[in-house]
Amino acid sequence: MTQWIEPDDLRRAIESHSAVTVVDVRGLCEFFNGPLGQLPEAINVPLPELPACLHGLEYLAPADIVVVSGTQVRSARAATQLRAAGFQHVSVLRGGMKNWRQLGYTCLIPPASRRAE
Repeated sequence: MTQWIEPDDLRRAIESHSAVTVVDVRGLCEFFNGPLGQLPEAINVPLPELPACLHGLEYLAPADIVVVSGTQVRSARAATQLRAAGFQHVSVLRGGMKNWRQLGYTCLIPPASRRAE
């Protein structure tokens, strides 16, 4: 079962410096150069690479993990994989980066000359 976090709740957690780790599962190009930008606190683990990276992410297990993608489709799949691997505190950003941007919340945006549109 997918656990969700609303954008406003994630924004508050980030602003209060809560122990939350944001894992963005979009591809490298989309993460670094895409028009939706990225959360400054996010680490990038593209969804196809997630299974091979699970062992290296074990240090995140005690923290609350929020999985992010463009909308929420890939992040929901990633959350399922993380939970199956034993990560207990995993939630998905409802609406993904698209919703985050529509709400006007802070994110890093690459210069227009570098964006993959």
